[in-house]
Amino acid sequence: MQVATLGVYARLAIYAKLFLVAQKNLLLVGAPGVGKTKLARAVAQLSTRDHSEPIIVVGRDGLTHERLIAYYTADGDKIRLRLGDFSRSVLSSWARIGLGLGPRYFVVDEINRSNADVLFGEVFTAMDIEHRMFIPVIKGDAYDHVMKLVDSGEVQELGFRDSDELEQLKVVLGRVKDRGLNGVPMPYAFRIIATMNLYDRAQLYKLGFALQRRFAYLYIPTPLDDVRPTLDQKALRSTEDERRAEKIYEQLKRRDSRLAKVAIRELSGELPPSLIEGDHPAAPLALVGRGELEEALGKALETFDGALRLISYVYSVALEYMGVEIGISTLVDAVKLLVISYVASPSSEPLLDPAEVADLVLSALILPWLSAAVPKARGELLMLIDEKPVNKAMGRIVKKVREVLGELSLSARVASSYELAPLSS
Repeated sequence: MQVATLGVYARLAIYAKLFLVAQKNLLLVGAPGVGKTKLARAVAQLSTRDHSEPIIVVGRDGLTHERLIAYYTADGDKIRLRLGDFSRSVLSSWARIGLGLGPRYFVVDEINRSNADVLFGEVFTAMDIEHRMFIPVIKGDAYDHVMKLVDSGEVQELGFRDSDELEQLKVVLGRVKDRGLNGVPMPYAFRIIATMNLYDRAQLYKLGFALQRRFAYLYIPTPLDDVRPTLDQKALRSTEDERRAEKIYEQLKRRDSRLAKVAIRELSGELPPSLIEGDHPAAPLALVGRGELEEALGKALETFDGALRLISYVYSVALEYMGVEIGISTLVDAVKLLVISYVASPSSEPLLDPAEVADLVLSALILPWLSAAVPKARGELLMLIDEKPVNKAMGRIVKKVREVLGELSLSARVASSYELAPLSS
């Protein structure tokens, strides 16, 4: 199957699934009515054996962390503690993974309508795969309440369908106690999917950059738009002129670099053991061994050389001229996606062609960081000065993305959203 021959919506579903397998939470971004929520539901269902619906909440002003985890509510003349939807999603995921059904993802629709950095609270750190087994997300009164519900057999309040899930959760809670965690962590296979409406982003709360890093940013075009990235080799070769870019490229290209080692370690599941068997960081590719991953890495670094050069160029310009430092972990995420594109393929060829991979990595992982420079760019325009280094650097990146990947790429659409005024090259 060639992904490029599928319709845009089907291709986006595959892109989304690849990011989830590559251990990223997912942020679907686009105009109203393009199908963000529909895609979120579909991808979540495809991640389970029984096509189970995810748990969905709608972002809004006033939505709190407590409402997601556990909150007090009036019940007649009494005050009762109730589990929030996020807690139900995590507990259900543990039980379902133990039964071989797959996790129950958590979806936040229109996340930018809430104060997302405050909303997630301590869940923030646990979003990273490497921290999952160290940081309980259901703890304190919420954890005590879960224990009471389990002891009394309250299947409905836990959000379970039957006693089988309850029995499996008892196993998980027993292991939580054995490890002295004092709370329930998120499973490795668990993911958060969020949607964001581009049109009202400026008027509402914005995602902090540390939180945004924990998501892959998948742009959803309108149903009438075509997505056909190219990979212009002549335009790509001119990126080699950047001295700093060449150094970054050399690190990305090495199979024995720290970036590659971390990517393989996390994809192969060489992390603290989960509470139960079947919970793997790269589910459903849990049966892929380290040797196969390393072989896929070698192929990916050769096949997707264009993506590596483009990443290096944008990274270099953003750092040197815009003051935007794209984190090392983002480069690790990029390497993971390159590897997964090979491992997830049913044949010896990669699932995505080189142009698609370059477009996807750049638009979803690298370009979103440029939004950190938008306030500086606006400041340059408002000061009415001749020298506008940030705007000029932004213009260089936008121009290069269009030259290399073409106007019909996702990256061109994302990069163009940062243009504040006509920019010189």
